Amino acid sequence: MDINPTFLKTFRELVECGGFTKTAEKLHMTQPGVSQHVRWLEEHLQVRLLHRQRKSFTLTIEGEKLYAYILKLFKEHKDFLTTLDIDDAECGFCRMASPGSFGMRMYSFLLKLNRRYPKLVISYFYAPNLRIEQDLIEEKLDLGFMSVKPRNPQLSAVAIDKEALCLVVPGKFTGKSFLELNRLGLINHPDASLMVGEVFSLNFPQEFEDFEQLKISGACNQIGRILEPVALGLGYTVLPEFACHAFPDRKKIKILKLKHGVINTLYHVQKKHKVLPARYQFILKKYHATLVASER
Repeated sequence: MDINPTFLKTFRELVECGGFTKTAEKLHMTQPGVSQHVRWLEEHLQVRLLHRQRKSFTLTIEGEKLYAYILKLFKEHKDFLTTLDIDDAECGFCRMASPGSFGMRMYSFLLKLNRRYPKLVISYFYAPNLRIEQDLIEEKLDLGFMSVKPRNPQLSAVAIDKEALCLVVPGKFTGKSFLELNRLGLINHPDASLMVGEVFSLNFPQEFEDFEQLKISGACNQIGRILEPVALGLGYTVLPEFACHAFPDRKKIKILKLKHGVINTLYHVQKKHKVLPARYQFILKKYHATLVASER
């Protein structure tokens, strides 16, 4: 049973606009024309699609089923057309995200790359690992960068970089012991409990028991500003090295040398078996090349 796709488009717009007048304006039709398309669908399918009121309507169960079918049909059509496009590695929309610290490094790299290849459209967000994982599953992102391996089996992860965790203190701070650090106090942040736990459990195993024993002297949730109170002498913190290197007033902070360093692996993550457009591999190869160049 063939259905005119124009009538399906009219019905979709009617549902999304919420009224016959707005739909007619959007589709450059008359209001009776919109009504006629809906009536044709109802007669053709032999079901009632709308509960009509004076100036409004609600969908019947059959109307809801048809709307869901239309969305699926149009999405499949759009996906098919996308497969026919030439897969140019140097242009296209790129949806990516990472935690804040790595984002400072990656986003700067992407902006420089974007200047050389202006047809790339970079959409980059900062988000915690769990949010990135969920957005990849829901296909709100195409590529994510995570500081832990994803837990969801629908995702694949490949190591892309490493970053050290740094114990950062005020520039004039002369202490090194756990007692002296705790007397100064921690500048807390959303990932502090995990990061401090990793660093302190290895370097102060006798003194450090759990996060609850630590004195908190402040808190900040903006990755670019966490080191400001440290620079003012108000406390210490633990952050990934990329965030430390990006801090503009580095003379007022210092990174304590640790007996046992903590190195985290960073991963690029995507949906398994999903073939990404060539531009993503192009970006990853360019990033890898910068890493190789920096190690020479």
